[in-house]
Amino acid sequence: MLIYENIQELDTFESFYSTPFMGNGNLIIPFINIGVSLHPINPNKSPLYLDKSYLVFFDADIIAENGRYTRYCDPPKQTVTIGGISVSKLQHVELKLCFSSAFLQILPDTKKSEHFWIPIATPNLPINMRTIEVDEFFKPEALPPNLASVLNIAN
Repeated sequence: MLIYENIQELDTFESFYSTPFMGNGNLIIPFINIGVSLHPINPNKSPLYLDKSYLVFFDADIIAENGRYTRYCDPPKQTVTIGGISVSKLQHVELKLCFSSAFLQILPDTKKSEHFWIPIATPNLPINMRTIEVDEFFKPEALPPNLASVLNIAN
């Protein structure tokens, strides 16, 4: 597994994610199709898309969903807005997060592509991933041991 603390040059707008996992004050979101450019994973301006990855946030809260705030973020914490298709809601959802620190984790078998990874049926693009693999990836039991420990769960 590889961990990258720079999450600023990540594009989640065309991504797919499952219900965030929360525990121990931390938040982990499994993502399919995060776009990466101008980043150690891909230093080029043209994005590459990751088939599977995790965004991990420490001391984190979801403070807004689709622009509706439920709370605010106090300094010195930072904020980030992420979005994508929520596979549980089957619609685009934008989340604003408040957190102390964060990182992107990719797996040893994470694949990169110039083309989108599509895990569920969409009106415009066909599925190009195995459904069973996607379903397994989105389960909390599939978290790598280091991420399970972030949430204080046993895997």
